[in-house]
Amino acid sequence: MTKVWRLGPRARILIASLLVGTILLGCSPGGPSNGISRDDAVAAARLASPGATGVLGASTGPVADFDTGQQIVPGETKVWAVVLTGSFAYSCPMPAANAGASPCPAPATSETVAIDFVTGEFLFSFYGG
Repeated sequence: MTKVWRLGPRARILIASLLVGTILLGCSPGGPSNGISRDDAVAAARLASPGATGVLGASTGPVADFDTGQQIVPGETKVWAVVLTGSFAYSCPMPAANAGASPCPAPATSETVAIDFVTGEFLFSFYGG
């Protein structure tokens, strides 16, 4: 004969509380454990891009999720990708051929800064918008 375990109301509440607590700890707003916090990543990104005027967002993941074209950092390296806003002028050393015309593109309005998830080190950045 198979024995069936029946849990009382207190045991069910305890188990439910433990499960919810475990889930909440795994979803902390500062980011996954064993890495720098979101606030530290944003501070490092702002230090790397002092002209930024705001923060559009920050998320973690393998670098390949944010920039598949770069070849500086292995694609599986975990990073914070921090998107900053502002006016970011591209390097444009060539003078305009015609007065009033400019061969330079308009300044970018966002910059994604890759920060090493574990060390907080600036890795690279790229412009968008």
